[in-house]
Amino acid sequence: MLDDALRNSGGPMPSTADVVVVGAGLFGASVAYQLTRNGAGRVLLLDQGMPASGDSGRTVGMVRHHYSNDVTAKLAIRGGEIIRNWRDEVGIADAGFVRSGFLLAVPQERLDACIGNVRRLQRLGLDTRFVSTDEIADIEPLISREGVAGGAYEPDGGFANSYLMILGWITAATSMGLETRFGTTVESLVVRHGRVAGVRTSSGVVEAGTVVVATGAWA
Repeated sequence: MLDDALRNSGGPMPSTADVVVVGAGLFGASVAYQLTRNGAGRVLLLDQGMPASGDSGRTVGMVRHHYSNDVTAKLAIRGGEIIRNWRDEVGIADAGFVRSGFLLAVPQERLDACIGNVRRLQRLGLDTRFVSTDEIADIEPLISREGVAGGAYEPDGGFANSYLMILGWITAATSMGLETRFGTTVESLVVRHGRVAGVRTSSGVVEAGTVVVATGAWA
């Protein structure tokens, strides 16, 4: 099925799409998959290289949920659920997830903030807890506890394989109608009457009602 996605990327550039997604990294592949899955119409995924050819293909893939604001924490919690239940959520390949746990150690001056954040994340439903220095030594004996006053620990943290995730999303979406064009550079946005109306690419203009720019540092 991945071969189908790659073959699909070599055809002539369509002149129109309902949604154009620029960037086939983690964000772009995920957005393209969800749009296609939820019936957003004709979705076209573009990338100047191949899938995962940018930062997403070089990430260590850390999976954690410890964030200091509710919006990011809720996104991370939902993202973690998808990664851990990849076969049910996406159905193709797997996320390469390894459940190793996640530990954030803090000095004395950050202790109260850490405890408060753990309590807030617990209220959001996250399996996390505050751990003392002795508990940190039990979790990972090789960690130096010098300057450490405590920490936050979440047993469901770990790391995943971003490359497998990206290819899984694209392959699954392609089976549902996603169109892809890799090796295609988006040169500029097409703007008419003060709003985006498509993209100008190295292979021609694509008219689109919605454009999602998911190019990371290149945005």
